[in-house]
Amino acid sequence: MLLGVNLLPPSSLLLENRSMAFFFRLILLGLLSGFFSCQPDPVESLHRDIMRIHDEIMPMTSELAQLALELKQLEERDSMLRAGDRESILRDLGKMDAAEESMMLWMNHYLPPYRQTNLPDEEVLAYLRQQRKQIEGVQKETHTAMEIGRAWMEKFKVK
Repeated sequence: MLLGVNLLPPSSLLLENRSMAFFFRLILLGLLSGFFSCQPDPVESLHRDIMRIHDEIMPMTSELAQLALELKQLEERDSMLRAGDRESILRDLGKMDAAEESMMLWMNHYLPPYRQTNLPDEEVLAYLRQQRKQIEGVQKETHTAMEIGRAWMEKFKVK
């Protein structure tokens, strides 16, 4: 106090500023921790990507099986087929069956990350990358088989 003038703010103001500073720091800490916790988990992200591909292919396998069945019935009952068409149909039926089998094999062997809790993240990521390549191969094989089956149906005007 100098000449009756108090140069320091009242103690209630100091206490209020400290409370606000603490509150501000607390909010900032919460925002930062929220930001960092929202970063995508690479294992979960890769698993979701794999399952997205799986979910795209899965309904196609039913359609593929139906196409293969119709094509097989066409091959068996149509005595008017040329020998070359018959051989091509049988070869393509093999491709269609192989695509369906590839999907079933992949599904039976895939281990989702939650079943690999005893492994380090690096090993799980390496496994998932390899699985993504496999399911992408199955995806390509399935799309090709679908195109083959649809082409035969179009050729013989089967709906």
